[in-house]
Amino acid sequence: MKQENGMIYPKLPKAMTAKTGSETELSRQETTAGGDPLQKPLSAADSQGKKSSILSTKKLSTPKKTPLLAAGYRVEDYDAITTIAVAFETDGKADHYIFTSQNGVEHFLKGRTAPREVSGISTFCVGDKTRILLEQHGFKVQKSAENASELAKFLVKNHKNDSFLFFCGMRRMPTLRQIFDENRMDLREVEVYDTVLQSKSFPQSFGAVLFFSPSGVESFSRENDLHNTFAYCIGPTTARAARLYTNHICIAEEPTVESTVQAVLDNPPAFTE
Repeated sequence: MKQENGMIYPKLPKAMTAKTGSETELSRQETTAGGDPLQKPLSAADSQGKKSSILSTKKLSTPKKTPLLAAGYRVEDYDAITTIAVAFETDGKADHYIFTSQNGVEHFLKGRTAPREVSGISTFCVGDKTRILLEQHGFKVQKSAENASELAKFLVKNHKNDSFLFFCGMRRMPTLRQIFDENRMDLREVEVYDTVLQSKSFPQSFGAVLFFSPSGVESFSRENDLHNTFAYCIGPTTARAARLYTNHICIAEEPTVESTVQAVLDNPPAFTE
């Protein structure tokens, strides 16, 4: 059973989802927690269109989409957001670098006005895919955390007197800055990209929507109603954004696209008959 920021994320039995309620029911809450039985679910292949249709707010490759199709879902996907480069300058002087996304890494590498050797630079990051990308380019990754909060707490404990450069997007969450400021640690933020919302209105409703960032939630919700829809989220931060629009939320076991897709298969969206 996983616990983070006071929220408990046990895994639901298949074909179940938590009832609406308090913040502690944010994701895969156990059926016994509230004492009330869950709503009786309908199958993924239910003939009513909404109940078997899924929308991904990120384009899915064929291998990622196939398990959903095989389970009887109709799948639609699009890119709810895109990123654009932001010109930046930095002397690169710090004890360590921080990246919390692959976008940050890619735009840092593309946007350097005076490319310098990055091999061996001490780096901390969020996510295994970010770690892999960094290592492919020669960075020395000291630690990869599941989320920014976990990373910040580790750095407070183990590197409080060090200096950091955080290469990030303009729409970043304030998590790192807040924790560093609270502990009077040296953090300089360097914006290397911006996130652009690509809002799109859908004439139909969906049984479930897959979200991979708070910006993706915002983009979708600008033109569509999420109120009676199940939101499958890549992580707790994205889930908190979705919580503004729906109480039906499931958080992936790992912060990856594959795990978010698997969350649908393990915990199919449930509907009352």
